[in-house]
Amino acid sequence: MADWLQRHPQQPDPSFDDYLRAANVPPQTANRAAGYVEGFNAADRAIISATALARQQYAEHRLQGDRVFHLQAGYSALPDYLADCLHRAGGTVSLDSRVQRISWRRGSVLVTGTTMDREFAFQAAEAVITLPLGVLQADSVAFDPPPGEIRAGWKSLAMGQVNRISLLFDHAFWSTRADDLSFLFAPGETFPTWWTAAPESTPIITGWAGGAGNFRLSQQFAGDLGTLTTAALQSLSNIFSIPAAGLEGCLRKAYHHDWHADPFSRGAYSYVPAGALDAARRMSTPVEGTLYFAGEHTDMEDQWGTVHGAVASGTRAARQVLKIV
Repeated sequence: MADWLQRHPQQPDPSFDDYLRAANVPPQTANRAAGYVEGFNAADRAIISATALARQQYAEHRLQGDRVFHLQAGYSALPDYLADCLHRAGGTVSLDSRVQRISWRRGSVLVTGTTMDREFAFQAAEAVITLPLGVLQADSVAFDPPPGEIRAGWKSLAMGQVNRISLLFDHAFWSTRADDLSFLFAPGETFPTWWTAAPESTPIITGWAGGAGNFRLSQQFAGDLGTLTTAALQSLSNIFSIPAAGLEGCLRKAYHHDWHADPFSRGAYSYVPAGALDAARRMSTPVEGTLYFAGEHTDMEDQWGTVHGAVASGTRAARQVLKIV
């Protein structure tokens, strides 16, 4: 894809769908590639930028993105670590607090909202804002006045949508068939992507439906855990040729999350539409030395949609506040 883009500079930033057609990619290969993009990037193939995809792949290659790993203590270890650093530096974390309004002028920020049905207000000279892109795009937090250039940046990006279900069984039934099973792709299934805790032997397998698959799930099941679990078990039954009733008998627990329906995220993670390659740069520019935006959608190293991109953007914003960049 990157080679094709270099050979066709007259199409500086086509969508992935446009690229597939223009490059005459065979239909079967195109469908598999588009399915991967919709699942992995949670993106609409007709919207996501082919140039951004190529840049993201290069960024992943630089970081050995083909290696599979996970945090043994769970991802909660990361915010726990950051909170501990903040506490040791003399700061506090205000939980169960919903920001509703950010009023600002040069050198002054007032953040107001509610916590436990009570109103709160925080005031400071500067603020780092890490609201997810979906929350920004929904305008569920009011900015007074709106940060015009930054707002144009977040409006030009897109938020990927995903349904995820994790199933805990009494044993890892898949390990007897593929001891090294990590990722599994099953095009056409309700949940077309699955992964395990490999190399750990934990009997948990996670189903993932992004892009068009997520839309179908949201329309069909409306977040009902029981029907989603039944659909997920049927997908596994089809994949492994095991009766669904047998799988249901060894299922201990099911966990589901639809990020689009979550008012505090309103989507899974961002992606760059065709024509919006400069959006992250625009969003990472300080606003009158007062507002600083961070989050995976503002990453400057082509690591959009990743945890490490989010952490890097926070470091960048902190350096901007400290005036050391």
